[in-house]
Amino acid sequence: MILIRRTPLPCFFFDLSKEANKILQDPNSSIQLLKAVRDLLTELTGVLGLKFNEEKETMLDKDVEALIEKREKARKEKQFTLADAIRDELKEKGILLEDTAQGVRWKRERV
Repeated sequence: MILIRRTPLPCFFFDLSKEANKILQDPNSSIQLLKAVRDLLTELTGVLGLKFNEEKETMLDKDVEALIEKREKARKEKQFTLADAIRDELKEKGILLEDTAQGVRWKRERV
């Protein structure tokens, strides 16, 4: 059973996580209880702007390189709308582009 007492918020989350792990390890725990604990943690951390349960699609390096090549080709052909759309697509997937005199450099956005 989870007891809420007067503790600092980080301690509360630590205690809640510890109890959640005990529930997870118990072979007699029901799926409903596990889902309830997950939903509680998601809701409480969401209030603080923390997102631990969010899956972000990650692109493979070869896919990033292919899109960058497609963008470069569009830029050379003066298809700037397409080039901007590719840049925006990459940015949505956490890839930041930097156009330099030596060519395009890219890196993954830190979350």
